[in-house]
Amino acid sequence: MTLLTLTTAQAALVATALTEAEQYRRDIAKTWCPACAAARDGACPAHLVYVSRADDYRGLRHSLAQVVPLPNTKGQPQCCEHRSWPESATP
Repeated sequence: MTLLTLTTAQAALVATALTEAEQYRRDIAKTWCPACAAARDGACPAHLVYVSRADDYRGLRHSLAQVVPLPNTKGQPQCCEHRSWPESATP
């Protein structure tokens, strides 16, 4: 295992990047396709992967926040334990 050391400013930048990446993934998941319309889960496998990755980004940011105080970006809570599929991805 490799240990990575970040300054507070670097950790804040990583947190912001994770927040932006999460939002990007959720925005992409909102773009329904014909396969989504036919899917029993409400979304096609490709769009479900986008939401899953967004959840991973949120979880990583939460883990980072346990170690370093992070800025509250875009009014989002510093940590979120809930998953927002399908509610936040509903068009």
